[in-house]
Amino acid sequence: MRSRAPRPPLGCYTTFGHNTGLRVSEVALGAGTFGTRALAGTEQDEARRILDRSEDAGGTFIDTSESYQAGESEEILGELLTGRRDRGGLSNFPAWRSSHAVALSELRGLAPVIGVQFEYSLVERTAEREILPMAEAHGLGGALWSPLGGGLLTGKYRTSAEGRPTDWGRIVHTEDSRQKTAVVDAVLTVAKEAGVRPAQVAVAWVRERAERSVTPLVPVIGPRSLARLEDYLGALDVRAGPDCGGIL
Repeated sequence: MRSRAPRPPLGCYTTFGHNTGLRVSEVALGAGTFGTRALAGTEQDEARRILDRSEDAGGTFIDTSESYQAGESEEILGELLTGRRDRGGLSNFPAWRSSHAVALSELRGLAPVIGVQFEYSLVERTAEREILPMAEAHGLGGALWSPLGGGLLTGKYRTSAEGRPTDWGRIVHTEDSRQKTAVVDAVLTVAKEAGVRPAQVAVAWVRERAERSVTPLVPVIGPRSLARLEDYLGALDVRAGPDCGGIL
């Protein structure tokens, strides 16, 4: 009997958007850190190593934008990849505008809107009010950016602000409320009890939420180094079980 080759970490796939047939890895690689033109990020050689490792791990989904690193991210990807776009998605749009775009694309026979991108993590759950219900109602895939809450959920910024990510000069998240402090405390507690890293707990929680959704939800990870990517890949073996639900 011939044994099967082990499945790569990102070797599980989902259909992004209903009725699209577009199969993607269950975790997307965010390219917002590729380049150093605008913010602290990743040099091209390291970006290549990250991209190669993601591909080896089974990754097929890359999040990019012309705004990342003042365009340098897409320039780097343009050298490393080739491809084309034949479907559309909307990033950080309010629910009503996304819904309107879906209706217009269907009415006018335009390229279909198949997905939306929005921030979602244990410290940012605003999307549960309108955006997630809208996506589920229209069958849109969801790309969930900043599953670590801008690094807040790792707990590392309690001792140092070094490397803290910003969004156009604005810190993405700070521990500025009792609720956020309680969430970070809970993540650190679960991580310690499970013997894993806090980042892995935070990503596992988002993936568990995705499993309960009626539409595909894909967390977008944005490692600045190959070592951080390996840490993210380790999160795929961590499951947020029912015991964590009452804590987180």
